[in-house]
Amino acid sequence: MGTDPTGDEGTIAWREVLAETEHRVVAAGLPAQEAHWIVEEASGSGPGGSLDDPVTARGMTHHDAMVGRRLAGEPLQYVLGRWPSEDWT
Repeated sequence: MGTDPTGDEGTIAWREVLAETEHRVVAAGLPAQEAHWIVEEASGSGPGGSLDDPVTARGMTHHDAMVGRRLAGEPLQYVLGRWPSEDWT
């Protein structure tokens, strides 16, 4: 994604990042749920947390790195550093 949340376009929320991340992972043939886990990890919101908080530069850097690794084929649990807490199905 690489969007600078502090740029002239104004602040974006994690919810917007999630929408774009879902598009990218689905286009790569991966389940949309993986986008949720990546965004939850990058935002620190956790499962079911609010995604209305503004994106930080640090969070976006972490997000972009995780998405890049996953799209390159690295296993999700390695990207997240843990097993996702929700059902894989």
